[in-house]
Amino acid sequence: MGAPLLQNLTFNSNRRFGVELEILAFDKKKRPEGDKMPKGTDHVVLLVKNNAEENVEARGYEHTKETTSWVVKPDSSCGLEICSPPMRGWRGIRKVCQVVDAFQKDPKIEVNQTCSVHVHIEVADLTEAQVANVIAYWVKCEPIFMDLVPAIRKRNRYCQLMGMTNLFEHDGTYTPRNIIDKVGEIKYFSMNSRCYKNGDRKTVEIRIIEGEGCKDPYLIKNWLRLILHFVEMTSKLPPPKPYTPGDAFSSLLWLDTKDVMTVLGFAPGQYELSKGLTQTRNWMLARLMKFMTPDVERGPRWKAYEELKETLASLQEEGVVVDPTEHLSPKDLADALYNDNLRF
Repeated sequence: MGAPLLQNLTFNSNRRFGVELEILAFDKKKRPEGDKMPKGTDHVVLLVKNNAEENVEARGYEHTKETTSWVVKPDSSCGLEICSPPMRGWRGIRKVCQVVDAFQKDPKIEVNQTCSVHVHIEVADLTEAQVANVIAYWVKCEPIFMDLVPAIRKRNRYCQLMGMTNLFEHDGTYTPRNIIDKVGEIKYFSMNSRCYKNGDRKTVEIRIIEGEGCKDPYLIKNWLRLILHFVEMTSKLPPPKPYTPGDAFSSLLWLDTKDVMTVLGFAPGQYELSKGLTQTRNWMLARLMKFMTPDVERGPRWKAYEELKETLASLQEEGVVVDPTEHLSPKDLADALYNDNLRF
């Protein structure tokens, strides 16, 4: 008998999201003098308008909320911030890719370690328990998500690793509201529910991707698809069980590579993935290969690294070889970004 047929898993999220892209002002000043706009504002406005093909406004310092336009405004941490209007599904991801693609091609657009990408994801359609579930599984998967980024982001006070704080006890018992409120206390966690907690917007915010995400359209495509897919998957999972010694899936204990891949539906032999999700799974594994540091003396990430190697070996047995060069920087970038066969 042949191998059993696997259930198909496709990227089908139509959830609204918004992105904030941080870039340097053209004169490298974080704060312009007086009421002046950062140098380069007009250039960036025109660049976004021509590539998003939507309205763009230049505004002063503000907390941008619901808007029907792209907004280019000062940012005191780096110089300039570009905020998208609410986007949705593949069409929204494509628009963001087009803007970031244009940034990549323009030598005037620069980023450094002060820049990053923030993504707000709407969860208004979810119950309070489902929102808490998304957050709980983020806490459990957080170390692997942080393994996707360079060391400068792991040490950044603006995207703190919740699992390294005293926010949650490993054997604690928390109601859905407890979880939402705790993660809403501080804006600068890797994920926060500040807007949801305060009643401003029914969103969660994810803050970990480095400034290169503002100039790498392939990175931003796969990151957006990954975290939107994460929300869809975890909102439907049962909540973590009460703490049980030795059971990583209980409570808010950290998960290592194999279990995180299972949460996402990416584990070898788990699902028949669509071409789009296959692209994102391979990108994710390539990022882990790039940024997860092996520790021969069995340091804190040794198990996650060993499980990464085992996952790659299992995929290789299925004929899938994850090459970091190919899966982080595809030769035909336009095809990898915009081919309709890779939408879902």
